[in-house]
Amino acid sequence: MTHSTTDKEPKTTKNRQWNRKEVTSNLVQFEEIRSKKSQRQATKELGIPRTSLQYWLKRLDQLNASPVVKAFFESPEGLAFLHRLVMAARIVILTFANGSIRTVCCFLELSGLDAFVAPSFGAQQKAAVAMEEETLVFGQEERARLSPIMEPKKVTVCEDETFHPEICLVAVGLDLGCPKRHLSA
Repeated sequence: MTHSTTDKEPKTTKNRQWNRKEVTSNLVQFEEIRSKKSQRQATKELGIPRTSLQYWLKRLDQLNASPVVKAFFESPEGLAFLHRLVMAARIVILTFANGSIRTVCCFLELSGLDAFVAPSFGAQQKAAVAMEEETLVFGQEERARLSPIMEPKKVTVCEDETFHPEICLVAVGLDLGCPKRHLSA
């Protein structure tokens, strides 16, 4: 069967990797125009390949969650909340609680969020490494910005030494509060 040139997908979208935010936005727009237009017309109007839309709809249908939960987490607001929730879980588990990546994976599975977030060790390790790198960059930027204007202050520490592989002085200062910073999605 031959296709006319008008049936072909635009070259700009062929083999394109869509991020989750774009997929969610496109699905919401598709649902808004679904009753008025055919799937083919809708995808043309949205500028997305029909096969991509069909894949997204199939994935959505196969999610192991109630329709209400699916609708929420596959909306732009739900996706933003999901990112914030998972980021907070990673920060608390990996940083404050000294937990492991496997603990994050377990949290995702037990909470049912594994239907919406990849719970595999590899996926969570990649996210944890990215979070750690961003934290280090943020720390360096803040140190450079704040150190010239901050007054020196006294800090209480517990000193100890360790021997691996050479002698090393260790000092620990404790701050047991939870930061009330806004986590970005």
